[in-house]
Amino acid sequence: MNRSLRPLISRENIHIFGIIVLFFGMLFSRSFMTIGLGVIFLNWAVDPKILIKLRSAFTNKVVLSFLGIMLLHFIGLLWTENFGYAAKDIRIKIPLLLLPLIFSTTKPLSTEQWRFVFKFFIVIVLLATFRSMFVLYEEGLFKLGTTRKIAKVISHIRFALYICIVIFVSIYMLVFRHKGDKYFIYWGIPVVIWLIVFLFILKSLTGFVVLGTGMFIMALYYVSLIRHYVFRFISYMFILGFFMIAASFFIKSYAKFSYRVKPTSDMLLKYTESGNKYIHKLKKEYYENGNFVYANICTKELRKEWNSVSDLDYDGKDNRGHLLKHTLIRYMTSIGLNKDSVGISKLTKKDIKAIENGFANYLYTKKFSLYASLYKIFWEIDRYEKGSNPSGFSIVQRFYYMNAGLDIFKTAPVFGIGTGDVKDAFHNYYEETHSVLSKRWRLRTHNQYITIMLTFGVVGFIIFLWGLFYPIIYKIRKRELNFPALIVFGIVLLSMLNEDTIETQAGALLVAFFYTFFVWGVEEQPIPSRRIDKT
Repeated sequence: MNRSLRPLISRENIHIFGIIVLFFGMLFSRSFMTIGLGVIFLNWAVDPKILIKLRSAFTNKVVLSFLGIMLLHFIGLLWTENFGYAAKDIRIKIPLLLLPLIFSTTKPLSTEQWRFVFKFFIVIVLLATFRSMFVLYEEGLFKLGTTRKIAKVISHIRFALYICIVIFVSIYMLVFRHKGDKYFIYWGIPVVIWLIVFLFILKSLTGFVVLGTGMFIMALYYVSLIRHYVFRFISYMFILGFFMIAASFFIKSYAKFSYRVKPTSDMLLKYTESGNKYIHKLKKEYYENGNFVYANICTKELRKEWNSVSDLDYDGKDNRGHLLKHTLIRYMTSIGLNKDSVGISKLTKKDIKAIENGFANYLYTKKFSLYASLYKIFWEIDRYEKGSNPSGFSIVQRFYYMNAGLDIFKTAPVFGIGTGDVKDAFHNYYEETHSVLSKRWRLRTHNQYITIMLTFGVVGFIIFLWGLFYPIIYKIRKRELNFPALIVFGIVLLSMLNEDTIETQAGALLVAFFYTFFVWGVEEQPIPSRRIDKT
């Protein structure tokens, strides 16, 4: 072998190369995801010292605690009935077994190395956002107000989590700069700003929660490190003020949503200007922007006039697959129009296009309106509380899923139902309870903690939490925990409240890689505790 090539194909460089390939696969290609993981594993496994590595890992109580998560899934095979699904579940979660073994027994990357490698991930995520913007416009998703499919390879929720990891680790790298980060400040800051903007375009509730919570906690921490007490006090007041403004906006938004103009006898008209009779459905107490929806409706005029201004049939469906007449009635109500020919004549071309694209309220056409996003959440919850079918409404469906998961948990609270029976348990539950959910929306819990509880019972849930928390607690006690590990840990914990994070390949890889990479795979960098200058 050429001596000049030997340094380039060292075991350490192959390890780094595998990580970079894996990064690319996470956002762009499942094949590259598999190849990257394969390179990392083979580079680790084809080593004369492999037995020493394994002995080291399996005698390390911290590593074993995390491996307990996968051990649960193997033990759960003892009382499962669906071995086919169990095998698929274990295959998806293999990274939770391999990566802690690899990173805990491989020489950690130095500070300069891991920052260099992570910059590749920043660039890859950045490129993924550009591709998503292209998809958003090319496929007309922006016009439909939906961003669920713009990530292509992974779900928009997983994409949001990757973005949050990049944002927070980048901020850490900017605040605590290393000698190798000389030029990072010039492109790192614009990237962080763009990714925050993109999260608002992505409209992922999970991303918003993680970003908001993380920013608040990180701001408090960084301010606590400032030496100058006056500047530190001012910074705390600024954070408090921002929090109060955000809380005030939320309260005012809810108050605005809750304002209702209940129909009175003088508001309920009998005849349209053309002499046709109005209908009123007063038992359907639904409102749009404070206006009563099912009042002053003339179906005859709506059908005739709508069909004269649109190619979509009044009795058909809009571009999102919803009944168009309901979308039309709600939209007209949202701008305070009576549902008749006169009301149709007052709709602009923009309004007509919005209705065709499935917007049931003019607020939803405002692409970057925070109030519109909150309004939609409030509306879904309000409809759910009034007994409406939650099918298709992402927020309230999660309440329904969590209740279903807790009911299943109660059937086997100690040891759970087993590794492979989760899907079948939910199917049977929906059938036995005659669920109002349409079959398309009969999904799993969307809460990782409840999923673990119903799968492995209380005993398994305790082991799961121990596996997540103990490595972090141990590293903190030894003063060996680095800040990025704490960032990833917080993101993982928050994501599991709203998602079955490790139940998909992308989610399991996200948790397994970034958690174990920053806990074991990088050089020890204790969390900074000294005061820093205000500059």
